[in-house]
Amino acid sequence: MSAYHYARRRPAGLLAAALLVALFLAITFVLNAAGPANAGNVSAPVPAASVSVPPAGDGVAADLRSFRQAGAGAHHPDPNPAPRRPASQTAPGLTIVKETGWSNGRGRTTEAGGSASFTVRLAAEPDHFVLVQFPSSDTGEGDAKVILYITDNTGNRTVKHPHIVFKPTNYDISNAPIGLVRNWNQATTVTVTGQDDPGDDGDVDYTVTVRADCSIVRNSDPPVKHNCGYDSVASVILPFTNADDDPGAVSPSPDPSPVPQTAGPDFGSATIPDQSWTQNAAITALTLPEATGGSGALTYTLSPDLPDGVSRNATTHRITGTPTVSKARTRYTWKATDANGAAAQLQFHITVAPDPSPSFAAAIPEQQWVQNIPITSFYLPEATGGSGSLTYTLSPALPDGVSRNAATRQVAGTPGAAKARTQYTWTATDSAGRTATAQFHITVAATGIIVSKSWSSGRGPTSEDGGAATFTVRLSAQPAPNAIVSISSGDTTEGSVSPSQINFLETAEGSPTGNTSAWNSPYTVTVTGLDDNEVDGAVDYAVTLSAA
Repeated sequence: MSAYHYARRRPAGLLAAALLVALFLAITFVLNAAGPANAGNVSAPVPAASVSVPPAGDGVAADLRSFRQAGAGAHHPDPNPAPRRPASQTAPGLTIVKETGWSNGRGRTTEAGGSASFTVRLAAEPDHFVLVQFPSSDTGEGDAKVILYITDNTGNRTVKHPHIVFKPTNYDISNAPIGLVRNWNQATTVTVTGQDDPGDDGDVDYTVTVRADCSIVRNSDPPVKHNCGYDSVASVILPFTNADDDPGAVSPSPDPSPVPQTAGPDFGSATIPDQSWTQNAAITALTLPEATGGSGALTYTLSPDLPDGVSRNATTHRITGTPTVSKARTRYTWKATDANGAAAQLQFHITVAPDPSPSFAAAIPEQQWVQNIPITSFYLPEATGGSGSLTYTLSPALPDGVSRNAATRQVAGTPGAAKARTQYTWTATDSAGRTATAQFHITVAATGIIVSKSWSSGRGPTSEDGGAATFTVRLSAQPAPNAIVSISSGDTTEGSVSPSQINFLETAEGSPTGNTSAWNSPYTVTVTGLDDNEVDGAVDYAVTLSAA
C-alpha cells in the first residue's frame, strides 16, 4: 500500500508527469487552510610593371638556326619532353652576379668600347618558358647583349642576342620563342658595351634593367602565353657609368673579383615535401628547415595559417597535431627574414582529406519499457561513410524477449524481466576497421500500477474551499483476468477521493466507463480538499492505492 501526500491550497497550474510505482503506492497531500502559498638571391616576388615582348627579327631567327647547326648539345630538343611540372619550391627570382668591369657598385663602360659584364639565371625552375630582357635606359651610352662567337659553314661570326629564353629542365625547345635558349639554371653572361656619342658630354650615368616575363609560344595562333610563375618577379636595375673618351679621362679600376648582387638568408638545397593529411588523424610530425646566412638573427613565418588542430613550435619549427577539418590543396610559404629585411622562402602544399571513417547522423532515443508489455519497435540508425561494406554490433545483449533484426536493424519484442537503466553501444565498422559508435539507454520497469500526476510539485495541491488535484492510474501489464485497484484518503476530514475503486479489465480495448477501464487505459482520479472548520494550518494527508 502506498500514499500520495497532498498540500491543501488554492488551485495552481498543472504539469503532467509520469511516475511508475510499485503495486502498493502512496500519494501524499498537504491541505492549506490559509489559502494559496507564496511563489519564488635577387628573388623578390613583388609585382613588377608589365613587360612587352618585342617580336624577334629575321636576323635573330637565322642566328639561332645557325647556332643549332653548330651542334651545341645544350640546345638540342629533348626527344621525350616532360609534362608540365609543379612550381619549384624555391621562390621564383633572378640571380645576378657581377663579373668584369665593376667599381664601387657600378658597371664601368667607355665611349671607346670598354665593357662590363654580369651573369643572369633563374633562381627557381619555371613552369614554362621565361623571357629575360636587359634593356638600357640610354642606348647612346651603353648597349646590353649576349655575345656569342660562332664558327659554322659560313665562317666565323659574332652573334648578339638582346634577350634570353630560359626553359624548364626537360622542355623541348622546338616550340620555344625565337632567340637564345638556355636551361633555367645556366648562368649566361650579358655584356654591356659603352657607346661613343658625337658630343663631349663627360661621364654619363645610365641603367640596365633585367626583367622577366612569361614568353609567347612560337607558332601559336592565336598567340599563347603560358603561366610560367615569373610574371610577378621584380625587375633588377643595375647602375652603369659610360666614361667620356676625351683626352685625360681616367677610368676607375675595376672590381678585383665578381661580387654577388644580393646577399641574405639562404635555404640552400633544402626543400619541403608536400603534405597529405587526413581529417581527425594525427599527422606525421614535420620539421621545417632553417636558413643560413643573412645579417643578424633570422625570423621565420609560415603563411597562411595551418589547418585547425595543427600547430608549429616557434622554437623547433616542428609541425604536429591532428587536423579537425578537411582542407583543399593549399600552397604554404615558409620564409626566413634577416635583420636587414632580406628574405629567403620555400613553398610547399598541404591537403587535408575528409575523414573517411563511418559516422552516425542520428541519435538513438532512450528506451523505457515495462516488463511483460510489448515494446514500441524502433530501428537503429544506419551509418554513412567508411570504406567498403559496414558491419554492425550492439552491446550488451538486449533484455530477454527483445531482439534485433540483423538485416533491417529493427528492435522489437516483449521484455520478460525488469532491468535497471543500462547503457548500450551501437557500433558500425568499415572494411578498414574504422568505427563509429552511438550510445543510448534501456530501462525495463517491473509490472505494477502506473500513476501520472497532474501537478509539478512534490505534493498534490488541494484546499479547504474545494480545490482539487487529479492523477491518472493504469496497469503496467495485462492482468489475468481482471484487477481491482482501491484508492482511499488517509484523512477523510481533509480530502476525499473519487472513485474509490477501479476495475481494470483484461482486455486492452475500450475507454473507461463508470468504474471500469481497459488495463492499459489511464483512469482519472480526483482528490478534493475538505473544510474541517478548524484553524489548523496546512495539513498533510495521504491517498493510498492498492491492487488485488
